[in-house]
Amino acid sequence: MKIITTLLISLFMSFGLVQMASAEITIQAFVSDTNIVLGQQIILNVSINDIDAKYQLDSEPLNNNFQVFLPSQSRQNQNINGKISKKTTWRIPLKAKKTGQLLIPSLSVGPLKTKPIQIQVKTYSATTSNISKVVFMQNKLDKDSVYIGQTFTLTSMIFISKDTDNLELSPPFADNASIELQQEDKNGIVIRNGIRYQTITRQYKITPNKAGKISIIPPFLSGSLRNIIQINQWQNKIISEPINIQGKALKITVKAIPKNFKTEWIISEDLRLIEHTDLTKQSYHVGDPITRTVTLEIASVDKDKLPTINFNYPDALRNYPDKDIFSQQITNGLTYATRTFKHVIIADKTGPLILPEIKITWWNSQTDQQQITTLPTQTLTILAEERTYRQ
Repeated sequence: MKIITTLLISLFMSFGLVQMASAEITIQAFVSDTNIVLGQQIILNVSINDIDAKYQLDSEPLNNNFQVFLPSQSRQNQNINGKISKKTTWRIPLKAKKTGQLLIPSLSVGPLKTKPIQIQVKTYSATTSNISKVVFMQNKLDKDSVYIGQTFTLTSMIFISKDTDNLELSPPFADNASIELQQEDKNGIVIRNGIRYQTITRQYKITPNKAGKISIIPPFLSGSLRNIIQINQWQNKIISEPINIQGKALKITVKAIPKNFKTEWIISEDLRLIEHTDLTKQSYHVGDPITRTVTLEIASVDKDKLPTINFNYPDALRNYPDKDIFSQQITNGLTYATRTFKHVIIADKTGPLILPEIKITWWNSQTDQQQITTLPTQTLTILAEERTYRQ
């Protein structure tokens, strides 16, 4: 009896091993839509019937034809009536970079590969005059041409005259440029041709990093229009009509850095150097701590792109810098990024102490010329160390 039981267990284990060996790992991929308009976001879903962490998705091949947003990953492990199922799924939001027949290429998940997927991308055109009159969008740039690194603004204004649901405005896109949301949305009301519109205005800050002509694909507006249709005098019916709106691509010329500009490239409408205290008007003694504070202000530049200042102090002069302070302010309609340098200097000998001039060379985008902003040389007189005598 014992021998039979052992035999049955062995057969059961063998059968289980055969089942496990035959559980082939497979991969599937599909998209939420294969016919889209330029600027419309779609979702690529990739799944395998396993949850092992060794299976990692390589989405790099998508970058050729698509703007790839942050993917999400989920794992499921279920046991229903003794039947085990496992699944790992990746959801990847995509936005096409151009029109035409585009290929979502084969993607690798470990040793597995998906099949390529063809999608059709068209330029948006209003399908009904009703939609275009009820909801529309205007896009404009604040400049016609800029230099590399010079920030310009895209303003998108949405006009809505009827009730809508689930409105979503996806961000614009441009090759060879960084794009950031510039400020919170502004809401308003305007009247055009006797029609009252609610407006939503959104601005984006765009900074190109390569010379040439670039194309900015405007934001894509999606959602639904709520139409109320009267069936009879007691009953109305609500019909949702899809909204898919996007303006034409906007063009801008990006100029290269001028060849005669040899220092670190800074382009702005305005640059200021501020010495907070005139040190020459005070007297100092050997060993006295002298606090110096200088602020650099540059218009239309990000705080993290502000350059440092070389103070060129003599080697014999001791200096102890504090941590730089970064801030931002709006003056006369321009946004200035500021960096404040504060440190203590100590002289070890008597006589004149020369603090060298500070120069920053930059390109003035208003005059389209190179400009130098200077803090002049300061000469301090250092007196002998003061001594206190006891009587």
